[in-house]
Amino acid sequence: MNVSLLALLIVMNLCLGSSSSKSIIGIKSCSGAYWTIYVTFIFICACATVFAIVIAKQEQSLKVKYGNINIVESDVLMTHKAITSLCCLGFFGGLVAGAFGLGGGVIFNPVLL
Repeated sequence: MNVSLLALLIVMNLCLGSSSSKSIIGIKSCSGAYWTIYVTFIFICACATVFAIVIAKQEQSLKVKYGNINIVESDVLMTHKAITSLCCLGFFGGLVAGAFGLGGGVIFNPVLL
């Protein structure tokens, strides 16, 4: 899934262009098509996040159902509170990393530890 999102991001950036290169399909900056592509990409990323959370919860519930198989003390239990916390930390960590030009690991590694 990560590879397909990365490929989608590359295609999106080629279609939108930048200040140093024009769009390959002629989309102007801040036009309706420009924002439609951005909103669509954000929606696809949100769907991928929900899908990943659902899969992780299902796998963890199977582990618990069959006697806590392969569950260790350091595992994050997929409760509503934990999922909300992780999503908020991911959002704000990405926002801070993007706003200040930091590498994502500077924010995410200490938070997740």
